[in-house]
Amino acid sequence: MSACAGNIVTTPPARCADLIPPEWEQGVEGEPLPAQQDVPTPLTDKARGDMWEAVAKGWAQGFVGQTGQLSKANDRMSAAIGIFRRCEAMVNAARPS
Repeated sequence: MSACAGNIVTTPPARCADLIPPEWEQGVEGEPLPAQQDVPTPLTDKARGDMWEAVAKGWAQGFVGQTGQLSKANDRMSAAIGIFRRCEAMVNAARPS
């Protein structure tokens, strides 16, 4: 008879979701808004056009950056939580009842 015949090895429940940093559940902050543009003086037609182009470009870049980064970060958070929950389910299903 083997010396190990009476030993039972058990595995504790998986805690995969505990590996996700708690701050991930809060998402991420967006890009900062563009800086306020100073109104050039004298306000010629060219200066007015240049100012509006600079303002529009800054806001467009800010919103594109904000939308892209938030989408990416929030997708990663959701994916990580799903991965760890599936990990827990697989490990726990393999444990004896």
